Amino acid sequence: MKRSQFCHVEAANILNIHGVPNIWHIPLLLRNQNAHHSILKQLNLLSIATPLDLEAWTRRAETFDNLTDSVRIAMVGNYVGLTDSYLSVVKV
Repeated sequence: MKRSQFCHVEAANILNIHGVPNIWHIPLLLRNQNAHHSILKQLNLLSIATPLDLEAWTRRAETFDNLTDSVRIAMVGNYVGLTDSYLSVVKV
């Protein structure tokens, strides 16, 4: 409610995107917060929307949760020598 008052957005349209184990969980998190309903309502598409079926997506998210093999990722770019150029993709 507090955020809604300060940003002039309906409380139902404010989403809490917090830490998730992997990126595949984000659509599931949004579904749990009824984001799809808010979007469809804003676009006036509620009458033609079909029910969500995220069963396969949920299985994929759970599969990624259980991966244990590590991989090596190489970065190639123009500015790799600068310490903060790719800070958002480098995990120490």
